[in-house]
Amino acid sequence: MRGSRYREPLTRRTAPVPPQATTAGELWDRCRSHARPNSRQTSIARTRQVTVAKIICGVDVSSFSLEACIGPAGPTQAFPNTAEGIVELLAFCRQQGAELVAMEATGGYEKQPFALLWAQGLPVALLNPRAVRRFAEGMGLLEKTDRIDARVIAWFAAVKGSRPCTPASAEQQRLKALVTRLRQLTELQVAQRNQRLLVSDTTVLTAYRELLALVASQMRALEAAIAALIAADPLWQKLDQAFRSIKGVATVPWRG
Repeated sequence: MRGSRYREPLTRRTAPVPPQATTAGELWDRCRSHARPNSRQTSIARTRQVTVAKIICGVDVSSFSLEACIGPAGPTQAFPNTAEGIVELLAFCRQQGAELVAMEATGGYEKQPFALLWAQGLPVALLNPRAVRRFAEGMGLLEKTDRIDARVIAWFAAVKGSRPCTPASAEQQRLKALVTRLRQLTELQVAQRNQRLLVSDTTVLTAYRELLALVASQMRALEAAIAALIAADPLWQKLDQAFRSIKGVATVPWRG
């Protein structure tokens, strides 16, 4: 056609794909360096670093070991989950200038390090394991190793601004232990009653009756101990009365 010129087809430019980070430390460095130097995100990050600068030691707790990491990309070291190992962990944290230790609530394995670190004046924050795991998945860290977990725990605590948990008093620990054991016995009682329905042998039925009688006796003793603890504390007594005033709340078994 007249006046027409041949034009080369436009090619779409594609941005280079950055290499995928494989560790929590690499992801941490990438997140810190992603914003432009003069962007608002960088200024906010710098402000946070100035106002909330805190060295956090993430600790992955297991029954036998404590895997520690200073921050998301700092030094790591492993210690046995014993009184001696916790003392070594304390020295490691103080050497690195850690102001807070963050660990997951792992169903009991964290109790000893939590108590001993607090006793030596080092605050400890207990984290929800599910929240930490979702945070790791959101960051693309699907691999599960103790070292990665310790880094992610430290990273999670830094991002979320986790605060230390105050150790429970002796009365609170006793009440928790009593309530836990009462719940266990209640579950055992229900299971034994259901199993008894499937049995017709006289000897086995007698064994069920004896066991259920023992469980019921221990439950009554626990209920009395729990009621005495609540009655001795004015705050717990008011809370107990407040819960009972709520419509639809079941009667507490140790006071029924």
